[in-house]
Amino acid sequence: EMNVPATLGGCPVTEIASAFSGMGEITKMTLPSGITKITGSAFRSCMALKEINIPDGVTRIGAGAFESCTSLQKIELPDSLTLLEERAFYGCQNLESARLSENLTTIRSYCFYCCSKLSKIEVPAGVTSIDDSAFNGCTGLTQITIPDGVTSIGQSAFYGCKSLEKVNMGIRVQEIGSNAFYGCNNLNEVKLPKNKVKFRALIWHIPSSLTLSAYHAFI
Repeated sequence: EMNVPATLGGCPVTEIASAFSGMGEITKMTLPSGITKITGSAFRSCMALKEINIPDGVTRIGAGAFESCTSLQKIELPDSLTLLEERAFYGCQNLESARLSENLTTIRSYCFYCCSKLSKIEVPAGVTSIDDSAFNGCTGLTQITIPDGVTSIGQSAFYGCKSLEKVNMGIRVQEIGSNAFYGCNNLNEVKLPKNKVKFRALIWHIPSSLTLSAYHAFI
């Protein structure tokens, strides 16, 4: 277990850089309340890390900050967080629970890539974009609700989510990228703005407002 001090040399600690990257022996990390930023790769490959608090006041988590933290089981992101960069939790294969900030507007590329034990996640209402491969390989995910503010879902966003059975699609979705739901072999129900869709092989109904960037988005 490691406790990051609130001050060093009389100066407040406000940022976590990459000082802990690759430290495989840490199992628990406690961050002080003055932290506002966790930079890219800050805890990358801390493979024994099971638990960490993200204090209220953190506004940014950098790219790959928790990448390959393969023992991390739970994360709660405070509502002060406005930017969660790409690959933030890439390869956190034992992550079971993730609470997202209500002030996020984008779930960036590969953010939860191959978080295979993540069974459920609530996308905040303020999110407008789910980027490429954001949930690619989340094989334990069983359902997802796309809030009404989302206008685009990137390519391969839910690729290989083989346990996904139900998708509730928001009313403002305008574009779904190629292979967005490719390999979702158990997907059997999609709720679109005015349609309840039962998936049988390649049979579905697409509203006229929806633009597919490729024909095989749901194959």
